[in-house]
Amino acid sequence: MRPFMVPALLAALILGLTSCKSETSDKNTSTTTEKMNADNASATSGETEKEKAHSTDNKPLRIVSGRKESLVGPLFEAFEKKTGIKVEVDYGKTPALAMQLLSEGKDSPADVFYAQESGYLGKMKEAGLLYALPTEILSLIRKELNLGQSHWLAISGRARVLVYDPAKVLPADLPKSLKSLTDERWKAHAGWAPGNGSFQAHLSALRHHWGEVETEKWVAAMKANGIRAAKNNSSLVKDVDRGAIQVALVNHYYTHKLGVAEKVKTWNFPEDDGSNVLMISGAAIMAHSKMKPKALALLNFLVSKDAQNILANKNYEYPSRPNIAEHPNVAPLRGLKVTPVKQETLADVGPTLSLLQKLGLN
Repeated sequence: MRPFMVPALLAALILGLTSCKSETSDKNTSTTTEKMNADNASATSGETEKEKAHSTDNKPLRIVSGRKESLVGPLFEAFEKKTGIKVEVDYGKTPALAMQLLSEGKDSPADVFYAQESGYLGKMKEAGLLYALPTEILSLIRKELNLGQSHWLAISGRARVLVYDPAKVLPADLPKSLKSLTDERWKAHAGWAPGNGSFQAHLSALRHHWGEVETEKWVAAMKANGIRAAKNNSSLVKDVDRGAIQVALVNHYYTHKLGVAEKVKTWNFPEDDGSNVLMISGAAIMAHSKMKPKALALLNFLVSKDAQNILANKNYEYPSRPNIAEHPNVAPLRGLKVTPVKQETLADVGPTLSLLQKLGLN
């Protein structure tokens, strides 16, 4: 597979593809599906690294990643160096990649799917495309990210937050919840990125948590209140930094990655009404893969101390292992009032995109 993109509405059709088996694959988004001469034995987490590396032939492990190369490429490089297992990685947007994997089914050459939003992994599990993971590896995950799933592994978490300009906004004046952003105080002073995947995932969760009618009313009220639209999270943080707006809805780590955490502060809403949502990135092994020992070696590495420290200290994400320290400049996950939502609801983007189009926001 090669990196590719599809229109957002087309990607949203993933929700209707969970029981679909395509007869052919598009020439632009599929690759050869030659048989791999590999050991088809089930893997166990107790295997040594050497056994994992040599349990199949020299063909590389095929990874489909919905996470950017700049974020997870170093993880794959470290894995190759540590285990000697070669990998080939295809990068793209999680919804489009998930749709492709659902369409290809057992004919896909992919061995591992690393999803930006784990809700899509839930959809693939429902379609019978994922391998049930050993309990030994699932038990390693901290309780905040362990949702009882059996077919995918939580790798890291990202929290939705509000960033603000402390030169213009006092902490005492910050909104108590998302709904407070419709107040006159924030008219033309707030920002969001309606075309961004993280925002759409959060809005999808709100539709399930608040209900369709209430969510639409909130989105319409935000638009009427003059909220500023930006391309992505980075643009929003930069807009706050230069004084174009006073507050913005983003993921928690952007102020740190952009080096503006001293000037742009992070606010976690004190009301637990859907305002604070944790988005989990996860990885899964394809059920049809004949490279399961190598695939499981990769998942074990992704939750190892080395990989988790990269995610926490380089990416400022929340590690999925309980014994890995979070970055000292990031608000502790256990201190956040995170609304418990099913990760599958974050992947229900079809109606969300329709809502945004209806209101002229996408």
